[in-house]
Amino acid sequence: MQKLVSYRYEMIWGLFLIFLPFSKALINIVLVLGILFLVYDIVIKKTAFVKPNTAFIVLFVFIVCLSINAFLQGNVHENKSFYKLYPLLIGTYFAMISIKNDSVTTIKKISGVVSVFYVLVCFVRIGLYYTEFQVNPFGNSNVVNHILILERPYAACLSLINIILFYDLFRKEIKKKNKHIYLILIFFLTVFIVLIAARLALLSLLIIAVVYILFFSKIKFKMKLSLLLGIPLLLAVLLISSKGLQERLFIGKSFETFKDYEPRFVIWEGVFEIVASKDFNLISGTGNYQEIENKLVNHYQKIEGNLSKRDYYLSERFNSHNQFFDILLFGGIFASLTLIFILGCFFICFKKNFTSFALLGSLVLFMLVENIFHRQTGCYLFMIYLILAYKINSEDKVLSQRILIN
Repeated sequence: MQKLVSYRYEMIWGLFLIFLPFSKALINIVLVLGILFLVYDIVIKKTAFVKPNTAFIVLFVFIVCLSINAFLQGNVHENKSFYKLYPLLIGTYFAMISIKNDSVTTIKKISGVVSVFYVLVCFVRIGLYYTEFQVNPFGNSNVVNHILILERPYAACLSLINIILFYDLFRKEIKKKNKHIYLILIFFLTVFIVLIAARLALLSLLIIAVVYILFFSKIKFKMKLSLLLGIPLLLAVLLISSKGLQERLFIGKSFETFKDYEPRFVIWEGVFEIVASKDFNLISGTGNYQEIENKLVNHYQKIEGNLSKRDYYLSERFNSHNQFFDILLFGGIFASLTLIFILGCFFICFKKNFTSFALLGSLVLFMLVENIFHRQTGCYLFMIYLILAYKINSEDKVLSQRILIN
């Protein structure tokens, strides 16, 4: 029993990672347990709480300022999504930050195993669907989201993150057999991203690969050039091999067709219309999510020529689909710049560590097309892997110092 207690934070991390793709209810229970463990350590065991990194402190102050803005400009009902989800960012930090650096490798492996199990479950569900309906499900987003349990972008982002973690384990592994296993798992998760035709995750993977080749790899220039030239060839092979990806990227069709089917063109026009309006306060934003939603819906009502498209947008009531635009509308220009500043601080902190840099990069790229703080899964995904990136960076610094001393 004493041994189990000593590994309580490892268990909390494991439960967080297990429930992240599978249960929205159980992961909240784990959050409460993690916070209770921290309180127990501080109050009963008199363990000193480690002061958060400056970037985390600024992030918490940022959330508090947004809360004040929400309180001043809207009521609880109008901002219920804010009050329900943003506290998860702070709570997750306190529940998970006490993990020891020595346990980081174990956490990476748990995350990878859970992601592989999740993808296997998805493959089984895909097979069952195809057996019953004899139809490729990946053209219908509602069907895809049902099969994948998570929404497609979140399923793909989770897979991308674990590709990065598996590559980190591959680089640090000594045994050839284990290296081969990690490469197979990287390939497996990449196939999943291609199969579900997740455009952003695939593009993010290619961007991260280019960043690694240019700035982090220590190979010779000629090899770098060869690898960079090989990336377009690899992309062509992926497009040829995936009909779903061709359809999602509208290969062979005009840009106007792509623009007509991609909701973000209409959504972001609505965002720019709100920001350009006379009643929008650029300093403090609206501080009211219900007002933002209503203004976007008003923009969707102006869609002309295609009534079914207009009705689709009105029924879905799309949010801004960009976390930075969302903060701009809600908190104003200074809030949006503060978020960019916070993420910039983390990038600077991780600049010498590829894995941490890539994890943060994958989250930021995801934030460019999704309001991840509008989803419970998004809040947990962001904070869990931001903390893990921070811990990986800290662990590698300690290991580097030990090597220098020896």
